[in-house]
Amino acid sequence: MGLLVPLCIFAALALWGIRGEPLRFDVAAMHVLRAWAEPHRDAAILWMSHLGYSHGVVPFDLLLVIALLLRRRWREGAFALVALGGSLWLNGQLKALFGRPRPDLWEPLWRYSGYSFPSGHAAATASLTLVLALLAWRTRWRVPVLVLMVPFTLLVGVSRPYMGVHYPSDVLAGWAFGCAWAVSCYLVAFHRHDPWHGWTAGRFS
Repeated sequence: MGLLVPLCIFAALALWGIRGEPLRFDVAAMHVLRAWAEPHRDAAILWMSHLGYSHGVVPFDLLLVIALLLRRRWREGAFALVALGGSLWLNGQLKALFGRPRPDLWEPLWRYSGYSFPSGHAAATASLTLVLALLAWRTRWRVPVLVLMVPFTLLVGVSRPYMGVHYPSDVLAGWAFGCAWAVSCYLVAFHRHDPWHGWTAGRFS
């Protein structure tokens, strides 16, 4: 379910991505978000957007992989590296493949180059959320990870159409792709082992 459902959602959204056209609800939803715009809210949204990629998620991805490898958790480190690094790289390839232009409804809060579909911020936050949740699933850290990361992922996703740089369908596709990629990497890495295999239960219980 964690793999097939996101893949089906991404495939459905990709039918419009190939044509380069927004979905029917895209423009309407963006105008609703635009109606909420205020200077203080713009600053908060811009900060959240940067935190969701270059200023937060990407550095955290790197630190997570390094921390796992330093603790000699090779399987967990390899999983995080491929899931997180692969999500960033593959998202760029998908953008080039679909070639959907970014929205041009108003002057965006921040200028980004490149294409729009799927959202790299959404894919990066979704893959990080799934990586952390799957690694923590059999530990006491599962609930804190979900409580912290799910709202963060949602807020970063909403920030993108609010800023005028992505359609909502770009964000949904990014979430779907990030989830599907992280789960597929998990199934390959841990098809015969649980994360933290060989560690005592007391360390994480």
